[in-house]
Amino acid sequence: MRGKMWIQRDSQCHKALVDIVLNKRWQKDVHKYLRFRSTADLESFHNHILMYASKRYAFSPPVYEARILLAALDYNFHRN
Repeated sequence: MRGKMWIQRDSQCHKALVDIVLNKRWQKDVHKYLRFRSTADLESFHNHILMYASKRYAFSPPVYEARILLAALDYNFHRN
């Protein structure tokens, strides 16, 4: 990758990374993390959209888009 700084071999950072990656416990459990998928954040965002653009009402496309954008702004503002 051009323009990216690489970790220097045998540096303190490199040794720490090698220790983590080659750790037997990590290698035994890593498959769980690689395949894990959670939809909780997406479901939370969709529920937040429903506060601004309820399915009970019909909105014109520009109004719907504006409401979705407001929902996204509000969600991101209150997320943390």
